[in-house]
Amino acid sequence: MDDIREFGLTVMGCDGSMWPIHGPESWGRNVRLMEGDMGEFYEPPIKTVHKARVGQPGSSYVGSKTMERHVVLNVDFFGEDWAHDKSRFMRAFAPDKDTKLAVTTPMSGKRILTVRLEEGPKYLDNRDPFSLAAASYQLVVIAHDPFYYEPVPFRQKFVFNGSNWAGDGITVNNHGDVESWPQWVLTSPAKFGLPDQPIGENFDTDRMIFMPFQPAGRTMLVDTNPGAEMVVANDNTQAWADLNGQFFKHPIPPGTPDTRLPVYVDPFPLLDIPLPYQWRMWIAQKLRELVKAIGLDEFLAITPEEIGKKISEWMKGSVPDWVPILSDDLIADFTGDMIAYGIRQTYGSFANIAGATAEIRIPRRWQSPWL
Repeated sequence: MDDIREFGLTVMGCDGSMWPIHGPESWGRNVRLMEGDMGEFYEPPIKTVHKARVGQPGSSYVGSKTMERHVVLNVDFFGEDWAHDKSRFMRAFAPDKDTKLAVTTPMSGKRILTVRLEEGPKYLDNRDPFSLAAASYQLVVIAHDPFYYEPVPFRQKFVFNGSNWAGDGITVNNHGDVESWPQWVLTSPAKFGLPDQPIGENFDTDRMIFMPFQPAGRTMLVDTNPGAEMVVANDNTQAWADLNGQFFKHPIPPGTPDTRLPVYVDPFPLLDIPLPYQWRMWIAQKLRELVKAIGLDEFLAITPEEIGKKISEWMKGSVPDWVPILSDDLIADFTGDMIAYGIRQTYGSFANIAGATAEIRIPRRWQSPWL
């Protein structure tokens, strides 16, 4: 492939058809992309906003937005079956269904732009196509989402094994040149704390979002994109209502190298008493230290009453400076029996959480079809 000087362009039709129209795989085929302007195929349009104030020379920058793309495809049909090919090719596009333009290059692999038909096909000649045994058409398509995506999102999985309550997180990266909002798939039974940390910045570095408790059998899809539905459960539970106003603020910046982010498993899956997330994080760290001290097998054999007593003692002892101060009356409410009851009502025992997973999916995206 190193000596190939053409990019490959394949139309992946909304009807399931596949049409290589440019590049090596199109050679010898009777449907080809013609030379000519391709509109905004190569780069997305960007609109900027500027505002002038009274007495100010010129104006000031207010903001910018990447707009939808308008891509022009000039396609030539020739050969004995040109008319049949033309009819089948047109069925690959629709105004209300997604068609994908797959671009392949040796330097950047495959990237995909999702489009829909924006204008009706336009015949590009003034002569009878049957007299030519060929026809040339122009299709204008629109990409509402202007970015190119890799075919399969980046994925990494955190698996709870009974000991990795805190700190043993997940590795992420973003090799694209556009920020990406992660998606998570969470399995049960568990209550996960997911990272929402500003990578590359030095503030709010411990920010976590603790998700609603998932009883056995419930899987949740979490989409951190502010424009998407944040939490969807496979049992149609309105899990978002239990987030108490929490929301994600930080995408994965473009160009992020391999970076380790923490994932927490919450030992307090259901509480009638409000408890700041920093307390949950600290107790998860204490549980990890306990596992390391006594061994995993012995830890998983501890009864909820025994672990409830330990957690209650930790809460009444000294805590790190980063853990918010709670009133003595509130701390007193966290008795060993109350904690044990919560564990039995949700997890049954900590051994039952082993195997719960948090898989992150990062849809990496680019402004251009390569590099």
